[in-house]
This record gives sequence, structure tokens and C-alpha cells, in this order.
Amino acid sequence: MKSLMIDLAPLREVPDFRYLYAGHAITLLCIGVMVVACNSQIYAISGSSFQVGLINVTIAVAAFVFLILGGFLADRYDRRALLFWARAAFVPVNILLLLNTLSDEPRLWPIHLAASLSGATGGLSSPAFIAAIPALVGRQRLAATGALNAAATQFGTIIGPLMAAAMIARWGLAACYLFCAIGVSLTPLLILFMKPLRPEGRESQTPGLAGLKEAARFIRGNPVVGGVLLIDLAAVIFSMPFAVFPELGAGELGGGAETVGLLHSAFAAGALAAALTSGWMGKFKHTGMVLIGATLAWGVLVAGFGLAGNIPLAMVFLLGAGFAFTVAEILRGAWLQSIIPDAMMGRVSSLWMMQASLSPALGNAQVGFSARLFSPMAALVGGGLLSVLGTLAVAGWFRALSKASLTKPQE
Repeated sequence: MKSLMIDLAPLREVPDFRYLYAGHAITLLCIGVMVVACNSQIYAISGSSFQVGLINVTIAVAAFVFLILGGFLADRYDRRALLFWARAAFVPVNILLLLNTLSDEPRLWPIHLAASLSGATGGLSSPAFIAAIPALVGRQRLAATGALNAAATQFGTIIGPLMAAAMIARWGLAACYLFCAIGVSLTPLLILFMKPLRPEGRESQTPGLAGLKEAARFIRGNPVVGGVLLIDLAAVIFSMPFAVFPELGAGELGGGAETVGLLHSAFAAGALAAALTSGWMGKFKHTGMVLIGATLAWGVLVAGFGLAGNIPLAMVFLLGAGFAFTVAEILRGAWLQSIIPDAMMGRVSSLWMMQASLSPALGNAQVGFSARLFSPMAALVGGGLLSVLGTLAVAGWFRALSKASLTKPQE
């Protein structure tokens, strides 16, 4: 039983990782609050699930652009300094959201501007964050750190939406944005306690577009890396369900912002359960098959959520979907970080994160648009089934993925 529990060794044994992790966890909690606040505010202003999904595209486009720059910087300069300045730049985003909410007539364009700035700061910091982890904890603990990061993500996604729902009901949207502005101010302060994290081989980094092509060649040359990235794409491009949460909360399921918070939290609770029982993931021999199975389960469970019809059953399907998605997410992240050389960790990570940020955003927008054309149920059921078909296609194309083991990632 003990072998199933999450491995806390990186937190116990690496002080700098504790600082990085604490700041990351605080930021994620604030993002959990912000997501529900922004989605609820956008739907209140526009009455459109498509607009809710579109805000994710705004974030993703900005992240897409700045991830390229962030990848080059993470392979060239001190990763601690890059993390500090990028996280410090996230503070004004929350102030802008607060000022818009306090105005006489809140508008959509300041929310999109804040979303763009949020995507830009995230794009700059994400490659440095990913690259910092193997340098701090060693490659043999990447599954453990992946589980810890997933636990922080889902804790923030559970507690954040519940806090947002409570604050909206008691004090209004402005309380959410004020809380976030204070919270994200702590992250750069924690990063200051870390030691410098200068990348290996930074003097010989291939500059400009050639450096990005070098990273792309590395991805194409490794069938496991290609399979991992494409199976992630298959999982999310058709079936990200979050854009329809406000519409379901206002309509079929009922309850408004409180229901939206419950749906987000149900998914996060399943994801957190996966992270807390992740001790086996770095040791299991047939991890490629586990990844494929978890991704298939995700599509089936999203389709089941679309058919649920009531809050308890919807939460059961979202619990399962969160569990399956997080198992796959931990395995994907550990594989990629274990294979990528430190000298190009920033650039390859930037390409990875470009896909990881843009695909869910497009998936949310696609589901939101399908819900507008047809219905939320049709969008979720159809998207879940397409996700299953896409996963099977990737598994058949990249046969090496089904045979891969996390203990021998380059086979």
C-alpha cells in the first residue's frame, strides 16, 4: 500500500525545489480562483459558451508566441531569474481584472487583455520551470515530481473554484481578483530564495530559427516523444469539457456559479486522487499501455459526462475523467523530461508546451462552438468518441509507444 502513495522525497531532500514548488502551488490556487471568476464573468456579460471558450484561445495564442522566446531564454540564461521576472509580471494581470470588475460597466476587452498578458507571462516562465526540475531533483525522480506538480495543480483546481464560488456568492467577483493579486505577489519572493540555475552548454546553443529546428528534429527523431505528444493532442482537441460548464450550470444541471465550481472541483478531485496514488507510476513495466488506456478512458468518461443529466452523476464521470487525464499527464511529463537533454530542455519544452497550451484551448473553443451549434450533450458525446478514435489511431501509428517503459524511456 505504501508503494502506491505519492513520493515526497523531492520536497524533503531538495530545499530549492520546496521554494519553487511552494510558489507554483500558490500560483495554481490563484489560477483556480481566477478561472471560475473569469468564466462566470464572461458568461454573465455575453451569455455565450463560445465566448467562454474563446478566452482560452486568447491565453493560448499569447502563450504560443512567448513560449518560443521563453524556450530560447531558458537554454541561454539563468532559469531562476527568468522565473522571477515572469512571475512578477503576472501580478498586474490580476490588478487589471480587479479594476475592470470595479468599473461601472465591466467589459470583455480588459478580460481578453488580461488573458493575453497571462498567456505571455506563462509562456516565458513555463520552459524555465520545466527545465529547472530535472536540474534540481535529478532525472530518477521525475515521476515523483510530476505527481507532486499534478497534486498542486489539482489541489488548486479543487480549492480554487470552491473559494471562487463562495467569494462570488458572499462578496462578488472583485473579491476573487483581489485575493489573486495578493497571492501571486508571493511567488517571485519565494523564487528569490533559490540558487541560480544556469543551463548546461548555453555557450554552444544554436541561435535563432536553427535552434528551434534542432529541437523539432529531436522530437521527430524519437518515436516515443512523437507518440506522447500526439496522444496528448488526440485526448484534448476533441473533448475538453470546461467551456460548457457555465451553460450546463445555468441550464440543464442548474445552480449557476455554485454548480460551475462543483464541476471544476469534481474533475480536480479525481485528478488529485491520481496524483496521491502515483507511487507505482515510475516503476510499472508497461507504462506505454497504461498511457494509452488512460487516454481511451478519458474520452469514454467525457462522453458519459455529456449523457449524465444530473449533478451527482455528472460529478462521478468528471471524477473518473480527472483521474484518467492525470495518470496520462504524469506519464507524459516524466517521459519527456527524462529524454530531453539539458542543453535543449528549454527549446524542446517550449514546443511541447506550445502544443500543451494551444490544444486544450482549441479543444475548449471547439466544444463551446459545437455546443452552440448543437447542444452541450452532443458536443461532449461526439467529442469523447472522436477522442477515443484519435487515441486508437495514434497508438496504431506509433507502435513503439505501447511497448515503452518509463524505466527505459528511450527504447
